[in-house]
Amino acid sequence: MTSSAPRKHGIVIIADDLTGACDAAVPFAASGLTTYIGLHYDDQPPPGWEAWAINTDTRCSSSAEAADRVSFACESARALGAGAIVKKIDSTMRGNVAAEIEAARAVLQPRITLLAPAFPALGRTVRSGNIFVEGGGPPIPIGEHLPGLQYAIVPAPPGQDARLGWRDAIARAAEERLDILIPDTESERDLRLVAEAAAEIGGILLAGSGGLTKAIASTLDSAGRAAAPLAGVRRPVLLCAGSDHGATLSQLKHVETEKHALFTKAGPEGYRHANAALAQGRNVVLLLERSHLDAAVLREFAETLRIDLCGALLLTGGDTAMHVLDALGAKTICCRSEILPGLPEGEIHGGAADGLLLVTKSGAFGAPDALSRCIEILRVPAAK
Repeated sequence: MTSSAPRKHGIVIIADDLTGACDAAVPFAASGLTTYIGLHYDDQPPPGWEAWAINTDTRCSSSAEAADRVSFACESARALGAGAIVKKIDSTMRGNVAAEIEAARAVLQPRITLLAPAFPALGRTVRSGNIFVEGGGPPIPIGEHLPGLQYAIVPAPPGQDARLGWRDAIARAAEERLDILIPDTESERDLRLVAEAAAEIGGILLAGSGGLTKAIASTLDSAGRAAAPLAGVRRPVLLCAGSDHGATLSQLKHVETEKHALFTKAGPEGYRHANAALAQGRNVVLLLERSHLDAAVLREFAETLRIDLCGALLLTGGDTAMHVLDALGAKTICCRSEILPGLPEGEIHGGAADGLLLVTKSGAFGAPDALSRCIEILRVPAAK
């Protein structure tokens, strides 16, 4: 891929999986910035980028490999002349969070790291150092995922001028030479105030989920540059589902109940059924198991499935998205907007699916009808 010349501005996001990179990047695209996502940690952005998301693909790696890749990505971001670097983490602290934050801190040398994994739009909030997930489950203590790091938990400042309160709290924590500050963030307003306060102080490493990047994007001066609204597609949608998370399984059940698509399993017979359905204009759900995320199996997928019959590709699960796009020879994703919270859309650049509309979804995100609604929105005819 062509390397861009260094620049004195631009935002670089370093994420540990592909769907997370898309979730974190889409707020900048929706704000009007030219936004791309790389599939691999050593990719370089196309010319003209304003926001660039790097996928280190380290959610399930060893902590040593995760640290090495994040260090490389941080060095690459500095070489690109990025004006801001954000470390994207999972909103429930999955993956090598501590190792990746330590690696980023070692390269970037921030005054302090502000850790805000909350994603209020998807029901994830932070209070008293714990992550609360809407819909159940015990609170997730953030500190238990930060071995070896010194951190402080800070409640939301009282009073009207909360931004000033956050600025003072962040400045004090930096002076105390703490590694990490964990603010209470229970709303999008909280996240925006924290992001604004950090920007005023400077030298702060921001680490968080797509909720934090949405807050950062909302502070940018990009008025009048909002992304164009999504146009519907006339050809059918191909949904490749590989996540076994309960949220995705519930969503697939809803799609099946609503009869939105033909369901078939990956493999020669499944591809034949899928091609026949796509040729008839029917949406298809292709079910992939972990064993299907194999180079030989995916090569057969890329060679056999009629991607040219599709109007859009919908991928759920970070590993699934990564392997399917690799098999299709994709180079980058040009991110554009968000169909629903947690379902960013863009365009594939390079390979057999070049120019195809792409939607990604983390396996853990979304209401039971999220995939059904997405398919319905995609298939609405474009306005003439």
